[in-house]
Amino acid sequence: MLLRACRGALLGSPVADDFAFLYRIAFQHPLDLLDSMGATFYWRPMSRQLYFSLVGGAVLARPWVASAVNAALLLALGALLYRIARRGMAPPVAATIALFPLLAEPARALLAWPSGAQHLLAAVGAALALHEALAGRLVTAAAAALAGVLSHESAALVLPGLPLVAWFRTRDRRETALWAGAAAAVAALWMAGYAIARHHGVAMPPRVGGLSLIGRLPRLLLLALTATLNLEEAPSDVYLTVVLGTLALIAIAVVLIVRGHRVRATAKAVGPAALWFAVGILPLAVLLPDWNAWRAFVPTVGLGFALTALLGAGSSWLAAGFVVLRLVALLNSMAAPAVVWPGPPPTASHMSFPRIARLQRIVESTRREMERVHPRLEPGSSVRYWSLPRMAEVGYMESRALRVWYRDTTLAWARFGGNPGLKTRVDALVEFSKGEPFPAYVIEPDALRLYLAGSAAMMENRYVTGESLMVASGLAHHRNGSFRGVLARNRAFMAYNQKRYGLADSLALISARINDDDPEAWAMAAATAYAAGDSARAAVAVRRALTIDPQNAFGLRVAKALRIP
Repeated sequence: MLLRACRGALLGSPVADDFAFLYRIAFQHPLDLLDSMGATFYWRPMSRQLYFSLVGGAVLARPWVASAVNAALLLALGALLYRIARRGMAPPVAATIALFPLLAEPARALLAWPSGAQHLLAAVGAALALHEALAGRLVTAAAAALAGVLSHESAALVLPGLPLVAWFRTRDRRETALWAGAAAAVAALWMAGYAIARHHGVAMPPRVGGLSLIGRLPRLLLLALTATLNLEEAPSDVYLTVVLGTLALIAIAVVLIVRGHRVRATAKAVGPAALWFAVGILPLAVLLPDWNAWRAFVPTVGLGFALTALLGAGSSWLAAGFVVLRLVALLNSMAAPAVVWPGPPPTASHMSFPRIARLQRIVESTRREMERVHPRLEPGSSVRYWSLPRMAEVGYMESRALRVWYRDTTLAWARFGGNPGLKTRVDALVEFSKGEPFPAYVIEPDALRLYLAGSAAMMENRYVTGESLMVASGLAHHRNGSFRGVLARNRAFMAYNQKRYGLADSLALISARINDDDPEAWAMAAATAYAAGDSARAAVAVRRALTIDPQNAFGLRVAKALRIP
């Protein structure tokens, strides 16, 4: 069902932080195990250096490998939860607990995104450490805990849990002290490694200002509970059904537990898991308002364990009902976008599954197009882009994606930047369409060469030459996208300066129709309409230009001429 909820996504396709890690795999030999591996924050050698050393070589050509590894980690987590739950619960209840992470909406992002392994490895490490602690195996429990904290900081929850498990298992002070010493040793190793890593460039995120940590807790708890129930982007009817259904199940379970005199036994099963959630969620208050549900994956596994165990203590049918409610919410979660639009889908998590899936389509389409049109790039080449969908820059990690694709650290990926971009080196140009599954298109080399020559002529006021070069560029180009709109806008500018107002007006309208979010196109349409004597249409166009960009210089000049405040 989780895979069904992920349909439409390019599972395992690298984006964002993945390229920081792939860049180090490609160009840093040997790897520095004590740095952040190119990311901005944190030291996580197990889930970064080790994981990407194992899957990094395959992730570009066979992205399913990373997704398969992450899926295996999810299955391992479910199996461990089942074995832990079976120590005090019936098989049906243990099975419903095991299903919790496999039916978690945030798990979609962790499954689809290679970097999600950081949270999955931490969860598996923590669960394995608890499993081994319950079996009394000190060495393997400590090793699993160490692997967990070296994957992600959230696994540190398990360290105080080890001596607590030993105490409740044996009631022996000496045994408990031994386990406490092992947990302390793991913590000391981890903290010592972090201290050294800080001298290798590892940093911690700055504290976000605003409300105090206590003031952020109500919103944090609401976000975490919503994510636990798979309701972040659920339709209102699904949201209401799942919330009311869950509350009804809990109420029935409480009545049955009280009538059956099982309060103390239930508290022993539910309390530790609820405490796991309560303690584990607190550090995330530091990061608010920046919220991503998958960051809370390790603590919310505890909450899911607690809720399912509570319901199962009442009846295994209640626990099964909770699974059904979460499944309904999961299958009604916002799907991966089938096409890419300029803006990201509105979601509570800044890097939600739909947004990650959108980024994967944008970045992967760029890779495919670049390799199709430019199988090779000369060292030092500069690849420029325009019309990039909003909030997509992070997908490329600056120039790292391009450099990883071509195995060349001298390549540059940057915004074209309007007229100033004409004075910089441009060896390839990428534009992005709207409403297509794979939006990136590389401008044909001949069309780009003629465009750059025509732009140079335009900047030198050689309008007749510039016009002919722009027409030739349009003939060499085979799409009706943003590039053609820019060609029309530049031709309109040159016709306008030659006082050919009728031609300029028709070209400006073509440009504005193609690039309806380009303030320069609308400002040009306003100027040509004004020159053609149509002040009413000019006023509409200039207002559109200044709505898009209130500081657009050309638009402001036209507005002044029209006496628009």
